[in-house]
Amino acid sequence: MNTMRLILLNLIWIGCLWGQAYNTYPIGDYWIFPDARTLGLAGSGSVSNTRAGALMLNPAAMGVSAVGVQLEWSPWLRKLEERRSYPLYNRIDDITQQAIYAQNLNWFADWQGGVVVRPDWGVFKALAVGRFMELDQNYVYREEVRKNIFGDSLLAENQITVQGRLHRYSLGMAFQLGSGVFLGLQVGFLKGGLEKDSSIQFYDNREFPEEGARTVRQLKGTPLVVSAGGIWVVNPHVRLGASVQLPYTVRWQYRWIHRYLKVLVTGEERHEYPLQATVGFEYRARQELQARLNIDVSYFWWSQTRSRVATRGFARTWDRLQDAIQLKVGIEHLFFNRVPFRVGVQFRTAPENRRQSRTLLTAGTGFRGKFWQVDLSGGISHLSYRARDVFDDALYGGFRADSVLDTVEENFFFGVVSVRVGLRAFGKTISAVLE
Repeated sequence: MNTMRLILLNLIWIGCLWGQAYNTYPIGDYWIFPDARTLGLAGSGSVSNTRAGALMLNPAAMGVSAVGVQLEWSPWLRKLEERRSYPLYNRIDDITQQAIYAQNLNWFADWQGGVVVRPDWGVFKALAVGRFMELDQNYVYREEVRKNIFGDSLLAENQITVQGRLHRYSLGMAFQLGSGVFLGLQVGFLKGGLEKDSSIQFYDNREFPEEGARTVRQLKGTPLVVSAGGIWVVNPHVRLGASVQLPYTVRWQYRWIHRYLKVLVTGEERHEYPLQATVGFEYRARQELQARLNIDVSYFWWSQTRSRVATRGFARTWDRLQDAIQLKVGIEHLFFNRVPFRVGVQFRTAPENRRQSRTLLTAGTGFRGKFWQVDLSGGISHLSYRARDVFDDALYGGFRADSVLDTVEENFFFGVVSVRVGLRAFGKTISAVLE
């Protein structure tokens, strides 16, 4: 009896590992939107974002602003709608159609924020602290297993729940080295965890009606993230900048626990994250209704990274990731009352497959008072790709086994609201702080 359960467990474990590989679990994927302005510009604006969010983009930008103190709080939402389907031959119409066998829609929420202090102390221009999202891997998958179509009897219910985030707690400084030349440094440490529950509820009168396992990852140590950047204000209309983020490694204490049998697998897991380099450009038009064009290009050296999990009797290494690129373009219009309107587009390639790319479209606006400003932004992105089953068909008799790869469609929505307050400090007025 226990031998049969172990065979089922191996199928569940291996199937979930391979099925989740393209969804970037457990490595994660970068979606860096520290505030609503950055999302509205599709991730661009690294040389013009003078807020606390500059800690995640280019810390030198914090120094290119008026003396004072700013506080910002940014709650955000992420929606993932996922559809999985396999090819099904329609004998009546003599065509092959896509049969959707799983559809999930889930919302996830969190917050980011920080404080920037800009004293009038010579070359020292800014000091900032903040809490931001480094990696968000929250994910929910539910699937009803039927023989062919939804009218057939229910064979089983599959479910995966992933709960895991890494937050970056950052400290940064900005300096002015000369006329229009700024340098910024940032050091952050990561905190968080990652847990995954996988389960199958069988309805076909099996000896074992339910199977399940849990994977728990706990951070070993405190990973440090170090970045630096520079900005050159060429003139009132043009800014140029560049930033680099050094590679770092996240180490996990790994535990795999069966829900019913006394099976415990322990080990260690490590994931290397790549060197990143970004160049940025901003052009501010001369017309009265000011338009600001922001362009950022980022390169990620994923090919130089490795990930490895090692347990007793099992070891696996991932070292086939490819370098990735992100092109981000955003336009910001400021109207007479300083109300902004922003649109942006981001193009990115996937480190799992360089030929696989996705596009993000964003828009945002805001409103302001004398001492405060509120920004709102949203973005959508669609991705379609081929992947193996999340749960192996062999668990239910392999009736879809002739379809090696299924079609997966992912629709992302991102939403961020930023509330920013300017405080009187160092003899400056509050209105100057919000510029």
